[in-house]
Amino acid sequence: GLGATVGPQRQRLQQGLIVFQVALASLLLFGCVLLARSFQVLENAPLGFNPRNVLTTDIYLPDSKYGTIPECNAFFDSLMAKIAALPGVKSVGLTDALPFSLDDNEGFAGPFGVVGQPEPDKGHRLRTTLEMISFDYFRTLQIPILEGRGFDAVDLKGVNRVVIVNRALADTYFPGQDPIGKQIYDFGDVVGRARTNYTIIGVVPTIFQVTPTQQHIQFQTYYPFGQPHPFRTADSGTLVVRTDGNSFGVMPTVQKIVASMDPDVPVSNAGTFDQLIGKSFATREMTLLEVALFSVFALVLSLVGVYAILARLVSLRTREIGIRVTLGAEVADVVRIVFGQGIKIVALGLVLGIMGGLLMGQYLVSLLYGITSYDPVTIAFVMMILGLAATLACLIPTLRAVRINPITALRE
Repeated sequence: GLGATVGPQRQRLQQGLIVFQVALASLLLFGCVLLARSFQVLENAPLGFNPRNVLTTDIYLPDSKYGTIPECNAFFDSLMAKIAALPGVKSVGLTDALPFSLDDNEGFAGPFGVVGQPEPDKGHRLRTTLEMISFDYFRTLQIPILEGRGFDAVDLKGVNRVVIVNRALADTYFPGQDPIGKQIYDFGDVVGRARTNYTIIGVVPTIFQVTPTQQHIQFQTYYPFGQPHPFRTADSGTLVVRTDGNSFGVMPTVQKIVASMDPDVPVSNAGTFDQLIGKSFATREMTLLEVALFSVFALVLSLVGVYAILARLVSLRTREIGIRVTLGAEVADVVRIVFGQGIKIVALGLVLGIMGGLLMGQYLVSLLYGITSYDPVTIAFVMMILGLAATLACLIPTLRAVRINPITALRE
């Protein structure tokens, strides 16, 4: 019998190791599928703007030549007019806080208050992202104006202190009201300046300024690029150029235009908007790939273990199986002996692995988007994959057992 050749303790140890391997494979596969499903949802999430066929490049104006806001505005206005006249260019915009240029949108943020509403304590002040933009910025990124209007030439001169807010801010602080005409204010006194009120003239959708899992601040405000703001300067910005398809083809011409206007003005970080967004997802893709490789390795290791222990089981119980067949055992009985043993081991490992995966999911919440850490589709998929793989691992030893010749077995 089996116990005569392999001691019970050693047998239990072998089976325990296989259970552990299956559990580890289940755990890693669960994490891999969970991250993959989250990443798929993330990639398909609407950004709130259209990055296709858009070129982006950073422009920095030296303080020695462009020390005032009017000087900066004059340079950028002239530059955008020349680029807009190029063949293949549909529109040009300017921003000082390009989406996906930072790891999280905390870097775009500043405190604000709502006129007519109680001011919170210093440690609980409201925060919003601040973005200085040109009047054609929304059109270039195809961000619609939901209510009110966009900026015009008068706004860009800084005559009127105006602001455009996102849907989240409007709905949160002016529920059931028309937000147009309402006011918010900055905390200029934080940096030694007077506070300033800004009148809301428009509402736009909430966009993703970073990957959704890193977008910690939900309120977004936009100001005219020519309008002074205590938390922003006008000496640098990012051009966004929408083309008819050949974004890179326009880049050399843009660089020549900048050089012709002022050779001391550097142009950097030129590329397509799609590339910039792709870089933001690159770390997540690498993490997913690493987990996937470990999952495959653990899965293969566990299946080899299941196969090996069942093959050994058949080898050790050849005589027993032959006797059972001689005494009238059916094929189903033989299958139950071998296949059933393998499935029990796999089932126990799978249950332990899924339980571990559910616990691990609690630590992956910050990486997940659009799904829960106990996603039922992920659980079902892992069970199906491991079930199919385990069936294949058990199949060869089982077929070998079924084909045992009872006469030959009895002679052993």
